[in-house]
Parts: sequence; structure tokens; C-alpha cells
Amino acid sequence: MDRDSSELAELFDERDEAVTRMIQSLIMSVIQAGRKVGICGQAPSDYPDFAEFLVSAGIDSISLNPDSVIKVIRQCGPRRKAGREPEGG
Repeated sequence: MDRDSSELAELFDERDEAVTRMIQSLIMSVIQAGRKVGICGQAPSDYPDFAEFLVSAGIDSISLNPDSVIKVIRQCGPRRKAGREPEGG
């Protein structure tokens, strides 16, 4: 199965509530375990609102396409990670 298949694209949406709940649960579990969590994928580059969701959930790193970095930074703005103290104290 190819995520870029136009024949299958309508079947998948990473912004579906069930998927975002699962991702949020995973991020919270990782934070509680004192570990770092990141994501690599197309969604944060294509959907700045999805990147904003990830940031607000407390994710540590997001992989982005170079042409979307500025747009995503503007959408998300500077934020403190949920449930985490700022780096250095």
C-alpha cells in the first residue's frame, strides 16, 4: 500500500479523531516515561494545524519538508511543551 496512492487517499486521514487520540495518548505516555518523542511524516508539512496539534500535545521534534518550515513555525509559534519544564531547569 502506498500512502501517495490517489486510489486509496480518501481512506486515510491522519487528522481523524481516532488517530489524533492515539497519537496524543502515545505522546503523553512517552512524556510520563521521561523520554523524548518525535514524528517523521508528511502530515505536519501539509497541514500546519496538525503540526500545531503535535506541538500542543508536547511532542519534542517534528520532521518537516524544507518548504514548509517557516509556515509551520508561524502557525505553531513559540510554545512551551505540555507537561515539561523548559530546557535547562
